Amino acid sequence: MTPPPGQSSGRYGDAIIAPLQPPADVHLDDTSDAMLKNLDGFKQKMTGPLGALYKRWIAHPCKDPKWNVIPPVYGEGEEETRLFGELGGFGFGHLWGAGGRSGNLGAAAKAAQESDVQVKQALAGAWRGKAADAAGEKLDDLNKSLGEYAGYVNGFQQSLQGLWSTVRKPIQDVVNIPNVGSAQAFLSKHNPDDCAGMDSLIGRLDDGIRWGRDKSDLAQSEVATGQQNGTGPIAPQDIRRMSVDLDIGYDSKWSDMFCRELDEFAQGYANAMNQYRQAIKDAHKAAQNALRAFADGLNVPTDPFGSLPATPAEVRRAKAVDHGPAAARAGRGPAAVVRPRLRRPRPHHHSHRRRRTRT
Repeated sequence: MTPPPGQSSGRYGDAIIAPLQPPADVHLDDTSDAMLKNLDGFKQKMTGPLGALYKRWIAHPCKDPKWNVIPPVYGEGEEETRLFGELGGFGFGHLWGAGGRSGNLGAAAKAAQESDVQVKQALAGAWRGKAADAAGEKLDDLNKSLGEYAGYVNGFQQSLQGLWSTVRKPIQDVVNIPNVGSAQAFLSKHNPDDCAGMDSLIGRLDDGIRWGRDKSDLAQSEVATGQQNGTGPIAPQDIRRMSVDLDIGYDSKWSDMFCRELDEFAQGYANAMNQYRQAIKDAHKAAQNALRAFADGLNVPTDPFGSLPATPAEVRRAKAVDHGPAAARAGRGPAAVVRPRLRRPRPHHHSHRRRRTRT
């Protein structure tokens, strides 16, 4: 059907079809799994030599005695063992595409409403009678249902966009942790390759606790190499306060300075893990709230046009009123607006059906 003279050119359906295009900027590879994969390097560092050194020191009797709450090493916290895994499975590209398609459906529904108004105006100018009034009422019902449908799909678009933005940003914040704050400061200061030397010095600290200083040369205040040349055991917190040389080479590594150095290392590791775990908890909470809000937004009718189809009785009544050839010639039937398809006439000698008579 084409609009009547004086109105926009083209078919009524063109305006409805136009918005139904594939949404732009849809990247189906944009998923939370792909984003979280970028943290593999951070995990490797925090569970490798750095994590092993941290775990050994926080369990050592020479550590800072003021430490009351010590975060566990990477891999032993609930955040990275359970919550982190539950952040996977979000297809942000699919959510973006579905939101765009929902918005396009809303635009198509609005265009259908406008076309519905034009059709009703055209019918009103060319068709009169009870059937015309019934058709107008049906068009009004269609317009109302189209408005409701537009509201549903536009609301669904907003729900999808809300889910996308509410979940994606906190997950991106988790992915950025190695590059900001305490995590960045710790990783930039400590090299995993230095951990082997630090680990060996902890071993020398343990030797000092067991055997004491080398009694053959007390002026050097070096850790004994065995029980036979040691001054005797030293309490862990005492050797922490003493200046006992732990190095077996020509350099010196004093026990008090080394303990403070390891305290600083462990504190930096703990700060990095606290920052990382808090970001995971924040993202997990945001995802839970967003999914709950999205589920609430899905409580809409599944068939907004269900009330539109006419009953058989309504169809028969409409055909019986002002629907014949006379009405069409008088400008009161739908044939005055819609050109019927031309049919090839049937040969009379092939027709054996009895004519029906009106009752």
